[in-house]
Amino acid sequence: MDKQLIVKFFWQSLQNLSIIFLYFIKYYFYEKFLGFKNKNYMFFLAQIAITLTGIFIAGFLSETSIILISLIFELIVVCIMCNGKILIKFYAVIFNQTSLLLITLMFLIVDFKVSPVLLKLFANSNNYKMVNCIMLNLSDLKVYLIAFLFFKCTCGRLKIKEKDINTYKILILIIPCVSIYSMAFLFYTIQGVKINKSRYFLFSLFTNEYYVLPLICAFLLVSISIMAYIFDKMLYMEEENKNLILMRQKLQLQLEHTRHIEEMNTKIKGVIHDVNNHVACLKNLADNDKNDEIKKYLGNIKDSLGKLEFKIKTGNSIADAVINEKANVAEMKKINFECEFILPRQINIEPIDLSIILNNILDNAIEACARIQNKDIVKKISMKSLITDSYLIIEISNSNVGKIKHSDNTIISSKVDKINHGIGISNIKSIVSKYGGVFDIVQEKYKVTINVMLKLYT
Repeated sequence: MDKQLIVKFFWQSLQNLSIIFLYFIKYYFYEKFLGFKNKNYMFFLAQIAITLTGIFIAGFLSETSIILISLIFELIVVCIMCNGKILIKFYAVIFNQTSLLLITLMFLIVDFKVSPVLLKLFANSNNYKMVNCIMLNLSDLKVYLIAFLFFKCTCGRLKIKEKDINTYKILILIIPCVSIYSMAFLFYTIQGVKINKSRYFLFSLFTNEYYVLPLICAFLLVSISIMAYIFDKMLYMEEENKNLILMRQKLQLQLEHTRHIEEMNTKIKGVIHDVNNHVACLKNLADNDKNDEIKKYLGNIKDSLGKLEFKIKTGNSIADAVINEKANVAEMKKINFECEFILPRQINIEPIDLSIILNNILDNAIEACARIQNKDIVKKISMKSLITDSYLIIEISNSNVGKIKHSDNTIISSKVDKINHGIGISNIKSIVSKYGGVFDIVQEKYKVTINVMLKLYT
């Protein structure tokens, strides 16, 4: 009797050790892959609750139903306690469960072939029950240990939780992983089959085929890991491409700004060159007491000098250069341009960032107005600014026809070259985020308004 109690105690201890190790592995994976919101110990309590629920319903439901119910409960726990979008959380759970299941299947050949041989050696021994207990629990422990090493290797290379992934992209990961899990789960649950009221194990029917199973499971395990790694690299390359396009745009704007300065310098040099002629001419008119001619001549000089000044003055040289250039383009395309835009001369917004925001919004506004074919719709661009509570608020509205297409908070460009042209709004959002601001688009009938709020002082 005492020996039976010892065996039972030993069995429970090893089983509890295996379960605790499994909890730790899951916690490690979800912490690295997603990160917990708060109160990490609640995850372990939730896992204990899932295990106890499985034990409680074991006598009422089949093993297949218990596994599926536990999977649903784990998904709920992860959704509540972890960070990230719902689909990324779902992928994390499926990735975790698929990996554990594939590693379990890898060692079926050991459980069916090697374990019985070892147990036969102790068949007549008094320690048979204890050996059987050790073998069963060691089988679980080796699966969990390999799973831990696999997760540690995989999570160290993946940075998916740090990326902004839309629905369509994450489905690229979810669908293959769900497919592999479904096939592995189906194979796992049909190990025992009934034929003419007799129960057989697939291993006894297809023994030779089971020798290939570890290789297949290892290949599938590596494939879902490589798939996630390639996906992560794809996201990284997309970000690098966006950064490259942003740098090109910054360079282009700097070149344009340099061109404007050169044009202004050329005009100034021309005026300076003419000043000597003007002075000589005025001196000649003054010597001959031709006052009326002098007044007329001075008026012409004033008009000439006025061409060097911007029509729209905001108080900020960068804003003046961009807005006046776009106002001239709008005028050539017969678009009404209204501006009530004022900025401090010195603000903590970098000139190139301000230039990118204004250039992108005004370019989109001009192009939207240029596409309007209905003569009853007035082509109009209006821009305003407001400074309140250390924030700069920019409001630019324009006439528009058609609806703006969205996908996961991203605007889909209506142009043919969607990759390069769709980056404009993305660049604006990046800059707005940089200054702790807000970006918003409001669409009305025949009108689109973009609101940008930037923090002026830190």
